[in-house]
Amino acid sequence: EVSAHCWPMELTFRAFVGTTICALLSRAMLNFCGTDMKAFVLYEWSPQQHPWDWCDLPVMVLIAGTLGPFSAVHTWACLQVGSL
Repeated sequence: EVSAHCWPMELTFRAFVGTTICALLSRAMLNFCGTDMKAFVLYEWSPQQHPWDWCDLPVMVLIAGTLGPFSAVHTWACLQVGSL
């Protein structure tokens, strides 16, 4: 796999600058139109006091432990198909 640590420093800098400029332009256009990011939220915007509790942690660990191996199998299958 190719990841960011394999990129040349110049490409990493260009990706960072491009992403930053796009984020700033997006914010500027939203301000120009008189709206904010909440207008694009597809779910209800109502922050909760406690979005999770400690009793949720074992369930999430169980889900991660169950579905984690499927990630490895999926990557292996994609590599096998890609090598055909």
